[in-house]
Amino acid sequence: MLKKITAFLLAALAVSLLFAGCSHSGTDGQILRYDITSEPINLDPQLANDHESMLVIQNSFEGLLTVDEDNQIAQGVAERYEVSDDDLIYTFYLRQDAKWSDGTPVTAEDFVFAFQRLADPATLSPHASSFFCIKNAQSIYQGAAGVEELGVTALDSHTLQITLDYPNPYFPTLMASSAAMPCNEEFFLSTKGRYGLDADMLLYNGPFYIRKWSHGEYVSMRQNPEYVSEKETIAGGIAFYIQEDGLDLDRLLDGEIDAMPVTADELDTVAEQGLSYDSFEDTVWVLAFNGNNEVFQNANIRKGLSYAMDRQSYIEILPSYMSYAQALVPEAVNMLDRSYRSVAGEDLMYDYDPETAKQFFNTGLAELGLEKLEKTTIIYPDSDPHHLALSLMQGNWQTNLSAYINIEPLPQDEVMAKVESGDFDIALIPLKATYDAPESLLNNFLAESGSNYYGYNSTAFSEALNAALESTDITTKASSFAQAEQVLLDDCVVVPLYYQTSSYAMGEDVTDISFSPFSGQIHFKYARKPG
Repeated sequence: MLKKITAFLLAALAVSLLFAGCSHSGTDGQILRYDITSEPINLDPQLANDHESMLVIQNSFEGLLTVDEDNQIAQGVAERYEVSDDDLIYTFYLRQDAKWSDGTPVTAEDFVFAFQRLADPATLSPHASSFFCIKNAQSIYQGAAGVEELGVTALDSHTLQITLDYPNPYFPTLMASSAAMPCNEEFFLSTKGRYGLDADMLLYNGPFYIRKWSHGEYVSMRQNPEYVSEKETIAGGIAFYIQEDGLDLDRLLDGEIDAMPVTADELDTVAEQGLSYDSFEDTVWVLAFNGNNEVFQNANIRKGLSYAMDRQSYIEILPSYMSYAQALVPEAVNMLDRSYRSVAGEDLMYDYDPETAKQFFNTGLAELGLEKLEKTTIIYPDSDPHHLALSLMQGNWQTNLSAYINIEPLPQDEVMAKVESGDFDIALIPLKATYDAPESLLNNFLAESGSNYYGYNSTAFSEALNAALESTDITTKASSFAQAEQVLLDDCVVVPLYYQTSSYAMGEDVTDISFSPFSGQIHFKYARKPG
């Protein structure tokens, strides 16, 4: 017997009929213009890990489920799904009329292939660990099983069954994330390793397709004529303009673009102009140690440097859109119906303690057979307030530990490229959840995660995180997540410095762009603006 049946069809149809009786001829079909700060790196959904790539993917692909204009889970390629009594078996019923942009049907086999790619260690997907709840996914990723043993099966061309190893209340949310988008195997193989690297190296099954990708300049998207859904696509397309020199609010105020990210310092101007905006505390900036470096494999060295930091010294220099961080997971991340931070606690950090720092640090040097810390450099994005905050930390390390550490500003994309390649000692980087669940961020630190760039390997952390994932009791789950977070902070693999609030503003009379605190999840499907 099935425990529950989730169907979106009737509600969606009612809404579409409601809109069918209205006329929006002056606002429908318009091209929405949006500024982004860097080039999308790779539009392969199973590999993409940067905000810009996931932003394009979310608007050009559609998963089994998606999010609607209110950021609620809604039907995507699946018009309905069923869940077994034990919450372990999900059966998705796909739309019969779902098509790729070349007119071929979107089938259950396309999702089987996509999920097998995620679990396959050869793919090196940074999102693989988020899908370890699927039966045998972790064993496959660790090389102990073949991809054909993954718990994802096409019962027929339009019925997909996914079996889990343990219940996961976030599973529907996960099915709407970028990494869960389908992949047509025949087309994928035809690209010969260039899948996702250019506009013609992709098939699209979402509301928009890429008409032209002028690298370094813009990504131009238009309505996908093969896309069908219960709620019609309103916007005619999107133009993502690449602004590598930084964003300029005047472009929004002058009507050159229709929406953009804005800083908190710009919100007064936005409000004065009567423009609408959304804000989310969604990012945490951390100092990350490279545990693949012999020196920073040493926990005592990491702890010495961490305890020697008077992190409160930079509070007064933080801009209005940043706040002092006393934990890792930011406020925007929820546990089902409430903020995770409100459940797990706001303050998980140790205090500034120079004497304890010196003891840790000297013990670490002795263990490494060193008299002093060898040449060490912190790389960081060349923007405010990072330079001043790190300069204050430099002084702490010099005064408390006689440690001299260089700081090197770089463009943010270069910082991230060095971190991902392992070419760093210490780095100041932003972390952000890709979907609305604590594990979306914490999974980055699992030893087997493709996005674990820190060489971190902790049995205590893995056990606490797995306990959280497998628990069906919300209180126990929150406690286990907090325990995993605490282990991570106590091991000092990263040191949270400050949270950042992201804000997004729309131009005059622009409506229905769906903003979200999770990476890439800005949806333009229902957006309108004057003609």
